[in-house]
Amino acid sequence: MKNLPSTLLERVGLSPMIVALAATVLGVLFAEHFAPPLWSVVLGFVVCVGMAIVRYGNSYGKLYLFLALAFAGGMSMCLRQDRLRLDSESRTIHLKIGSVSNPTPSTQRAEGEVKRIDGLKCDFKVRLNTAEGVELRRGEEIVVKARIREFGSANQDGAQNRYEQYMVRQGFKGQIFLRKEMIIERHESPIGMAQRAQQMAHQKIQRLGLSESVEAVVLAMAIGDRSQISTSLRRHYTRSGGAHLLAVSGLHVGYIFVLINLLLLPVALLRRGQVIRSVVAIGVIWAYATMTGLAPSTTRAAVMFSLLQLSLMTASRYNSLNALCLTAMVMLLWRGNNIHDAGFLLSMLAVFAIVEWAMPAIRHIGRWHALTLEQRLQLRSQRVRWVVRSTLIGLERWLLSSLIISLAATLITMPLSSYLFGQISLWSVVTAPVMIPLGGVVVALAMIYILMPASPLQGAMGWCLETVGGWMNSLAEWCSQTGVIAYEIEIGLWSCWAIYIIYGVASGVLRIQNSKLKKGLPNKKVEQPRSL
Repeated sequence: MKNLPSTLLERVGLSPMIVALAATVLGVLFAEHFAPPLWSVVLGFVVCVGMAIVRYGNSYGKLYLFLALAFAGGMSMCLRQDRLRLDSESRTIHLKIGSVSNPTPSTQRAEGEVKRIDGLKCDFKVRLNTAEGVELRRGEEIVVKARIREFGSANQDGAQNRYEQYMVRQGFKGQIFLRKEMIIERHESPIGMAQRAQQMAHQKIQRLGLSESVEAVVLAMAIGDRSQISTSLRRHYTRSGGAHLLAVSGLHVGYIFVLINLLLLPVALLRRGQVIRSVVAIGVIWAYATMTGLAPSTTRAAVMFSLLQLSLMTASRYNSLNALCLTAMVMLLWRGNNIHDAGFLLSMLAVFAIVEWAMPAIRHIGRWHALTLEQRLQLRSQRVRWVVRSTLIGLERWLLSSLIISLAATLITMPLSSYLFGQISLWSVVTAPVMIPLGGVVVALAMIYILMPASPLQGAMGWCLETVGGWMNSLAEWCSQTGVIAYEIEIGLWSCWAIYIIYGVASGVLRIQNSKLKKGLPNKKVEQPRSL
């Protein structure tokens, strides 16, 4: 513990974006709680940028740069805040429909982006719950005469009220219960290239003739279309710890990153092949992210994997923590309300745990089976024994690595999940070593099939996707029905903060131990002999 401050300072020095992210977060939180006028925040930002330029090169310049980033975060939050007051009057509301889901066969639930209210421009979201007989389509624009209602009521329990506060902080002002007679006009908005590509992919997957549940999972994982996910299927994946597989996130972008680099591996052998492969891979990553809706977790992953691809091209060292903090800062500057987005927070915490906790542990596992040169030569002379040993060691490393990554991600997201949703599932630790590889197979097969100009292997692709998707659904259903290690636990905000402070201290201690092991130093300080 004595070396903890110096170790943390050393870590911050290697990843300066940690300080930049901290400044942005402080600015966002300050603007949210105190709601300063926009002109004052803009003025503070301009003054701090000017002083940072004047004082460039000394400690005062760094301080002014820190304050400039804080004011920039405050501007991001102020620009997204809306002062609309909800009342009992119906208004003429112009909406653009976002994602649509079907909780029941006869009703829909959708996200609506409010463009205008009574002719005045607005920029916030509402949740739409439709009555029977109302069908909404993603991307269309409608004009309705309706009232925006608040989410909660006074007689609801604390967990529900907390969820309502979370929805409001995400940018949702309220909800609209939409009936057929409320719709005044409907307009088909121009379909962009991304939405057109998603529709074409949807139609192509439907030609495979998959079962209803498997098709819903394939559409959700491959192209981000969750409209066919039923309530029971979503509940199975949530209770089994695999809900993140149904929402396109960093994991799915990672699948695409690995797939495209493997497919373009021969290109790297050509002259300027690394440049060509990197440009194509980054283009495919962003095309996939755009097609699936550019969710916060997807955008974060696209930025990080783009930086990783560039580092591979230039053969430079990739600082994962620095890239993570840079991505988080950019997303908060773009939209301050991301600080309350559960997907954004959970994905950032999970990646942090993988980088800071899981990867050092996995590197230590690699040292368990280290051999000397003499042992390697002796084993390679016995080819059968060498192949068997390498296969078993590879299988052991894969299993242990999967368990470590799953455990790290589960432990760090558990307090936030308990605070936001009042539910903790440890099934993800058990199922991740199986579900994640199966999910990778589903995404890879679906994307290869979508990109194929013709469909000579349609029958084989359909059989493979039906088999693998069926395994995933069966495992999720079994875990959900068993429910042995899924608990309903709610913690308060201060308890959540206390746990993460403990996690932070533990990360510093682990960093100290890891640095000592790298340097070959003993854990305890050895006393030096006194000079005479």
